[in-house]
Amino acid sequence: MLVSKAHLLCKTGDFPAAVAAYDAVFNREKIGTNKKIDATMSKCRVALFLMDLPECKRMLAEAQKLNDVGGDWDRRNRLKMYEAMYLMAVRDVKKATDLLASCIATFTCVEICEYNDFMFYALLTAVLHTPRVELKKKIISNPQVITVIKDVRHMAAFVNSFYECEYAKFFQTMLDVGDAVAADRFMGPHATYLLREFRVLAYSQFLEAYRSVTMATMATTFGMPLELLDTELSHFIAAGRINAKIDKVGGVIETSRPDKKNAQYLDTIRKGDALLNQIQKLVRVVEV
Repeated sequence: MLVSKAHLLCKTGDFPAAVAAYDAVFNREKIGTNKKIDATMSKCRVALFLMDLPECKRMLAEAQKLNDVGGDWDRRNRLKMYEAMYLMAVRDVKKATDLLASCIATFTCVEICEYNDFMFYALLTAVLHTPRVELKKKIISNPQVITVIKDVRHMAAFVNSFYECEYAKFFQTMLDVGDAVAADRFMGPHATYLLREFRVLAYSQFLEAYRSVTMATMATTFGMPLELLDTELSHFIAAGRINAKIDKVGGVIETSRPDKKNAQYLDTIRKGDALLNQIQKLVRVVEV
């Protein structure tokens, strides 16, 4: 009875009363662990709807503890979706990628989103953070993905054009995907970030195949004006996102393969300098 009342209050938008009702369910005597997990995940869902991310994080931690004690397979599986939605909302897309990929064959969390929306999230994040070899195995050749990808907004062209290195088509499709991302409740605030990351990913994948390539050739491949490509690459190279340099006179981009050992050495030196600076500041404070 209390559970039905809480669900009804959620549907009518009386969220404070709904949370209180779920608390009443949670605190009842002789209630099983699974019921407590359901009540906690329902409160997490309310927090997600209100975009109260600190509360959502707290409910996720509580639900995880209860699941470790005695949750069943279905609740563990659904909790992955709750966590993935939270991670997307806080822009931790890399962690969300693995959780979403693990749910492709076992998705049951229809209270959070519809299956096609879930697949949109799973495919979008997979392109961004799944290595090319694994992308073929986990996504391109996945029977569950093949069954529904044509029904998922823009994803068939987006995923396949990226994997097949059809960069002009990929960038063209990215416009439609960008509109869909911008309209999404969870990923909308991060639309600019995601589109930038997809562009960096495509540029990096293209340049990996060359020691040097003319700007004109690359602009033609991507189907974009030469001036715009020059601006984009200059920005990303200066920011350290792409390992290359532009020969403006020759109109050539020269790629470079970073030495991992040297990169680790320089990173250690940089972090060591930062630590020494912090220690020196602390010593001055203590002396004062």
